[in-house]
Amino acid sequence: MSTIYLHIGMPKTGSTAIQNFFHRQRARAKTAGLMYSSVAGVNHGRFLDSQYSYARPNVAQRLARLGASHMLAEREESRAAFIAEMQGAVDEGLDGLLSAENLSEMLAKELVALRDSLPMFDRFVVLGFARPPHAWNRSMVQQSLKDGVGFESHVQTPRVPVYSRRFGQHLAVFGDNVRLKIFHRSKLVEGCILQTLLTMMDGDRSALASARAPRVNESMSLTSAKLLVLLNEGQARRSFAKLPGRIADELGRGFSGAFFEEAFASEKPFTRYPQKFLSRILAIPGPKFQVPLEVEEAAAERVETEVGWISDLLGEDIRQFDDRQSGERMRLKEYATFSDAEVDAIVATIERINAK
Repeated sequence: MSTIYLHIGMPKTGSTAIQNFFHRQRARAKTAGLMYSSVAGVNHGRFLDSQYSYARPNVAQRLARLGASHMLAEREESRAAFIAEMQGAVDEGLDGLLSAENLSEMLAKELVALRDSLPMFDRFVVLGFARPPHAWNRSMVQQSLKDGVGFESHVQTPRVPVYSRRFGQHLAVFGDNVRLKIFHRSKLVEGCILQTLLTMMDGDRSALASARAPRVNESMSLTSAKLLVLLNEGQARRSFAKLPGRIADELGRGFSGAFFEEAFASEKPFTRYPQKFLSRILAIPGPKFQVPLEVEEAAAERVETEVGWISDLLGEDIRQFDDRQSGERMRLKEYATFSDAEVDAIVATIERINAK
């Protein structure tokens, strides 16, 4: 029986590590009976968007924002190559594997279109991970800071893990072939998201028993987060007036100065940070990251119904695996203040960025 596995995330559950592994180890994956699509890329999300979700305006806008609008014009050619690749997998006796976090956002009719376009497979199996709500919110807030989104946006429009929307569509289309696990360190096989995913599949995958997929998206310190808050606000205001003078001065020099001069001159409200800059900023040492109290409270008001839905589906309360923040909580206004030690660490980091 030929099977295609759909790894659907949800976001912030180690998907990037899984995708990077299979992209780099396609030949090794074949020895374990798996064909990871090369036509669809590393993360298969853009390809799947362009093929099955393109009619939605927000999807077309997302592809444009990611510089992938050309994929819409190349739909038919790419679809033919993808179908041929999947047929080749079946002919070789391999199972297929697609991985994309936005698979968890696809509508039922789009999932049906995906299923119907791959008749060579006898069975579709959905593999997903549900992250506890507070841990998910904490990770999403950090990602938002990297993407230029401030805390106020999270207070006005709280982000919550809408489990019923992410997994409900798949249950409606694929029924009992939806397999979900809680994303928590105590649930990971040998502490590895890749090994956990492999145990959710049928068949012999022992050829990958020694394989590991190291974590990709690391957490940032509180100091890094505070700086990103004011950098993002500075981009919007075209001014770093709220930053301590020493930090603002160093941001005006060298590599950093050239980047922000261009960003301030742009018509866009936010220009993505160069990897060289962002990776250094994220590595600034400091206290453990905290979600502001106002952000957490706004999300908590909306999440209870979803927690009940996913807990019933999983057969255990997902909240018992949540990593709640403890101790004295920070408020939004405290994110605009820096200790002398934090200023020193930030200035030293920016100096290193500018020196290269």
